[in-house]
Amino acid sequence: DKNNVSHASRMDGTATPECLKDGTGPESKYALSWANYFHSFLNAYKSHGIDIWAVTVQNAPVNVDAQWEGCAFSPSSEEEFIMHHLGPILRESYPDVNILVYDANREHAVEWMNYLWRDRNLDEKEENLGSDGDGDRINALDFMDGVAMQWYSDAKPSHMLDGALGTPNMHRVAEMAYFYQKRKEENMKKEEKEREKGLEEQETTKSYNLRHSSIDSTTTGIMDDNDSIMERMPILLDTEATHCSSTGYAIGDIDVSWYRAERNGHAILAQLAAGSNGWIEYNMVLDPIGGPNHVENFCDAPIVAVPHRAQSVVEFQLMPDFEHYQLKEGEVIMGEYETKFTLGSKMGYPPSYIDAGIVVQPMFYYTGHFSRYVRPGSTPLMALVGESPGGAMSRTFRPVGKTSPGGGNNNNAREGIEVTVWPCEGSTRQHWTMANEQLQTYRLNGYGEQLCVTLRDSVDVSLGGILLTDCKTEGP
Repeated sequence: DKNNVSHASRMDGTATPECLKDGTGPESKYALSWANYFHSFLNAYKSHGIDIWAVTVQNAPVNVDAQWEGCAFSPSSEEEFIMHHLGPILRESYPDVNILVYDANREHAVEWMNYLWRDRNLDEKEENLGSDGDGDRINALDFMDGVAMQWYSDAKPSHMLDGALGTPNMHRVAEMAYFYQKRKEENMKKEEKEREKGLEEQETTKSYNLRHSSIDSTTTGIMDDNDSIMERMPILLDTEATHCSSTGYAIGDIDVSWYRAERNGHAILAQLAAGSNGWIEYNMVLDPIGGPNHVENFCDAPIVAVPHRAQSVVEFQLMPDFEHYQLKEGEVIMGEYETKFTLGSKMGYPPSYIDAGIVVQPMFYYTGHFSRYVRPGSTPLMALVGESPGGAMSRTFRPVGKTSPGGGNNNNAREGIEVTVWPCEGSTRQHWTMANEQLQTYRLNGYGEQLCVTLRDSVDVSLGGILLTDCKTEGP
């Protein structure tokens, strides 16, 4: 909160490298208490008839200086917390609830999963394995069902991306997940062969949790073809994404509102193609300025609540009681100065919904398109498109009858942003030309001037992809 007191202040130790007092080892009563809080949380929802599908261990565990509530973990301390506390507690009481690790920006996902998915047979450190109350060995991997990753980037401005930064890391994590699963099943086969040789079961059996597979751990002849392994890979989920700051309704610029929607479309397509199993939008409904938020981190949402504009309302305040932020001098909510019909023609907001007290922004339809047509169980297909059947006039984000790129003003093709080449969809972000022996695209500066950007001549080590750079700084 504003006094910098976190929700677990009585359990806090230092901010880094771990926030739980006394660490996350088997004897930490604070770590045990924190794991029991998860159990109480699930109980509370279950008492209202709501079953939880999955939990993440911690939101943004790498963000040690966040303004909002948080708890810092390192890969090793998160592993310990899962192995000694959270995993055993949830498996006993809520065995169907998935536990997802990490849950932070994609930039550091490879580093974390290199550690968490490492081959324990090659690691001689005794602390990598724990034991339960009966003295049996336990492994943190037995409780890890998947990986959660977020849309943002440590680079600034992290909320103004085209849904591209970090996508190569999703490819890398998906590849790591495949080889992790393959190694896991190969180890199971070895143990089956040992059992067939008549060794004592307690000496040869190791618990491997394949809760996402129809294959039982005691079944012989486990399939090892690529497709079947991919079906049993750990869950890879995009758990948070939003555009900041403010809302399209408050900004009142059609280019901002529709551009944010198109970035969502780009991002979801890129992530699903790279191996993600799903996408969670950070906010579904917010107030006109993108709140409420106790640290004034105002962002956008597919739906903006404007109950004071509903037809049946005689008198209603603009901002809800729980929104404590007061507009500063000179700050305005542009949408409040437009009629519903102007908002419909100018911004694409359906007037009938405004009559019901909500503004349905373009982002709703882009995200909703995936929810409606990409159903659970869908499988992405790799495809290469040579050209659009209708030629230059038929591309998705290109205005009808135009050959110039569409999709609003582009200010995100800038130094340090990853390259994404989607030539068939026709937006400004993907409009590439060959000039001066360089592949070039452009962005608009604050004065509406086009600034040339091109490809760097080397792969970025941390992101595993090629970044954009200003044309003047790179040769062919």
